[in-house]
Amino acid sequence: MRLLGKERSSETQGPGRVQVDGVDCYYLQTQALNSAYLTVQPGEVIGLVGPNGSGKTTLLKAISGVLRPQVGIITLDDVDVYRIKPKRLAQQMAVVPQSTDTFFFDFTVEEVVLMGRSPHINFLGTESTHDFDVVQKALEMTDVARFADRKINELSGGEQQRVIIARALAQEPKILLLDEATSQLDIGIKIEIFDLVRRLAASGIAVIAAIHDLNLAAQYCDRLLLLKRGEIIADGTVEEVLTQEHIAEAFGVSAFVRKHPITNAFSITLLPRHTPGERSSAKVHVIPGGGKGAPVIHALVQRGLSVSAGVVNTLDTDYEVAQYFSIECAVEAPFSPISSEVHSRNLQLIQEAAIVVLPNICFGPANLKNLEAAELAADKLVIVEETPIESRDFTHGVAQRIYGDLRSNSPVFAELTTLLAYVESHIG
Repeated sequence: MRLLGKERSSETQGPGRVQVDGVDCYYLQTQALNSAYLTVQPGEVIGLVGPNGSGKTTLLKAISGVLRPQVGIITLDDVDVYRIKPKRLAQQMAVVPQSTDTFFFDFTVEEVVLMGRSPHINFLGTESTHDFDVVQKALEMTDVARFADRKINELSGGEQQRVIIARALAQEPKILLLDEATSQLDIGIKIEIFDLVRRLAASGIAVIAAIHDLNLAAQYCDRLLLLKRGEIIADGTVEEVLTQEHIAEAFGVSAFVRKHPITNAFSITLLPRHTPGERSSAKVHVIPGGGKGAPVIHALVQRGLSVSAGVVNTLDTDYEVAQYFSIECAVEAPFSPISSEVHSRNLQLIQEAAIVVLPNICFGPANLKNLEAAELAADKLVIVEETPIESRDFTHGVAQRIYGDLRSNSPVFAELTTLLAYVESHIG
C-alpha cells in the first residue's frame, strides 16, 4: 500500500499522466480535501470510493480545473492544469457527471455527441469530415449509433447517460473523469458502461471514477483511493484497500470480503451491524461445509446465541464467517481430510452444545467424519435439508446410510426461519 500524506516518487512519464501533489480544497471556509496525493498513468482505471461527503467529487473538480486548490498542485503531463487554457484542457480531459443533462431543446443524439467536438473547432468554424468520423466512432463505441437520429429527451436515463459518455469520447480525451456516472442506472447498464471503461483504458485512456458501488469498484478498477471526510485513508490495490477494517473505518458498517468464485474479483457483502455482547449460556454447534454453514452461523449469532462450529477448513467461507464472529471452531487445513486430533476437538465442542445443527452440506471421504460426529450427537441433532442426500453423497452410499438413520430420528427443516424458531424455543 502506498504511504499516505507524503509526496510520491516520480513514476514513468507518459502522455495523459495526472499528478496530484498535496492538494487542499475548500468551499468558502470549509475544508473539503486535505493533503491529497494521486498519480494516474495512461491506461489505468482509478476508483475513488467513500461515503457521501468524503471528497470524491471535490477531487474530480480539482483535477478537471473547476475548483482551484488552495494548497498543492495538479499537473497533466507535468503542466499545471490551471495554466492550461480551458479549450486546450477540454481537448485532453473529459468529464461525465453523475446525472444526465436536462436538455431544453430537441437535440438529436448525434447533435449532442457532436457538441463534444467543440474544443477542436475554431471559433465560427464548421465541422470537418474528421469531426463526423470521430462522432460516429463514439456513437458506435457506446452503442447509441442505432438511435443517432432520435431526440435526446426521448431516451431512457441509461440511454441518455451513454450519449453523455459518447459526447465525452468525442472530445478525444487522454483523461476521462466519471463522477458516479452510473449510480442511478440499472445494474445491466452499469456493467455495460464499466465494460466500456475497461476497453477505453486498454486503448490508453486514463480513467478516474468516483464509484458508489464497492463491488463494481472491486471488479473494474486497477487501484482504489478510499476517502473519508476529505482525507485519503487508503490507497492501493483492491485487496489492500477494501478490507473489513477500512470499510468499517470509512463507512461505519461491517462487511464480509472475499474473492468471488466465478470472477475472482473481490466481493463485498455488507452485514447487519454486529456488536459482540451477552450471548445465551446454552451453545449451538454447527457442522458446516462448502459455505452451507455460513448463513446458519450468521443467523444464530445475530439472534444472540452462543455458537461453535466444526470441522471447518481454512479458506472456506464457513471458516471466514466463523472468524468474523469470533466463535470457537475445530479447524482443519484446506483440502485435507479430518485428522483424529481435530475430530476429537469437534466432538468436544459437540458435547458442550445443547443443540447440533447439520446444514445441507455435501459429503465426501475428506469430511465423512463430520457426519460420524453428527451420528454421535443424534439425541440433540437438527437437520437443514434443502436437497436430497443422494445429490450430496460422494462416498458411494456410505453417507446416505448414516444420514438416512439420522434423518428418521431428528427434526428436519427446509428453511432457516423455522430452524431458528425451533432452536430459540428449545434454548429459551
